[in-house]
Amino acid sequence: MLRFVPTKVQKKARSLTATSLFCFLLTRQSKYWRKCANFLVFLWLALPLWQWRRIHATLVNPTIFVALTACALLTQCGRNERTQIVVQGATMGTTYSVKVAGLKSQLPQTELLQKIIDVRLADINQTMSTYIDDSELQEFNRAKTNVWHIISPELYEILNLSLDYSFNTTGAFDVTVAPLVDLWGFGPEKKDDVVPTDAEIFQAKRRVGYDNLVLRKSDKKASKLVDLQIDLSAIAKGYAVDEIAKIVMQMHLFDFMVEIGGELRLSGLNAEGNRWRIGLESPTDNLDKSALKTLVLSGVGMATSGDYRNYFEVDGKRFSHTINPVTGRPIEHKLASVTVVADTAVEADAMATALNVLGPVNGFNYAKHHKIAAYFIVREGDGFETRYTPSFAQYLEEAQVSDFH
Repeated sequence: MLRFVPTKVQKKARSLTATSLFCFLLTRQSKYWRKCANFLVFLWLALPLWQWRRIHATLVNPTIFVALTACALLTQCGRNERTQIVVQGATMGTTYSVKVAGLKSQLPQTELLQKIIDVRLADINQTMSTYIDDSELQEFNRAKTNVWHIISPELYEILNLSLDYSFNTTGAFDVTVAPLVDLWGFGPEKKDDVVPTDAEIFQAKRRVGYDNLVLRKSDKKASKLVDLQIDLSAIAKGYAVDEIAKIVMQMHLFDFMVEIGGELRLSGLNAEGNRWRIGLESPTDNLDKSALKTLVLSGVGMATSGDYRNYFEVDGKRFSHTINPVTGRPIEHKLASVTVVADTAVEADAMATALNVLGPVNGFNYAKHHKIAAYFIVREGDGFETRYTPSFAQYLEEAQVSDFH
């Protein structure tokens, strides 16, 4: 009976493999180390089949050959290990976060990305903010009526988008609602929690109406037919999210998540190589925000509109910051929040606001008819009930049929 006796070369190679396997056990959470260890295991098993003595004459020492090969693989794995960088900051009265995933060797410097993002967000703020007195939007709000005013291409773009959304929702979304927002104390100048009179609401409504804002496409000018005031807070964050997404994609990076004040744009895969997972939080007033559902998203924008963060109460009645442009009053239905998933964050932002104004019944019917992916959380007694449109089901981690369907 023949007995295989390992040579010195094979003993040394197997010893090297054992060491590599030990390293693998220490770093077993990395799939790249696992691949390297598997490669060395293959060499170990294949050694009896190889004519190491012939290789020895050419490579001087097969042990060195295996070691150098392993080192080269490990070095390459380290450079190509998938990871992410995170950029965070403050903007638009809230916070932002940008996560970019990819191979370590291909990601930009965090400081450089931070500077580029901060400059772009500052430009958008200077154009669209109602909290900056000398912003372009505030200058237009103070401008004379029935006069054509030159505005920047960016302001023209977002106003044009706003008018489209206003027309499509029959005024449920309306950026000219600023006089009513200010009247109810939710504007830049905070007021006491006082309910306006019917006469005050009537007077403010006379200055509201998207049909009183006129844009001229030929020379990118705008005119106000009445002394209206524009508030872009229901669309500006979504717009800014898309603009930051453009910056990241221009750097040839396509695995990212951009978030500003809860509005999102997601693309590609996260650092683990999976689609992005986003939790829908319960719309409660306390700080314990549990996730009702988990969404799995990529290549889309997402936005949520609700009345559980910004409101005031008088005599036990809640008054939401979301104003119905038609009635001139805060929304009074049982819809706590609505989340929309769309192709872009700006569309999701505008549609979430519109559906929140329309309410749990009309909003759901509108979303279903227009194939909008929307998730509604409705107050029922001491708890909440949920419903979602057929278009939304594809984004749920575990899609299930709601009793509302």
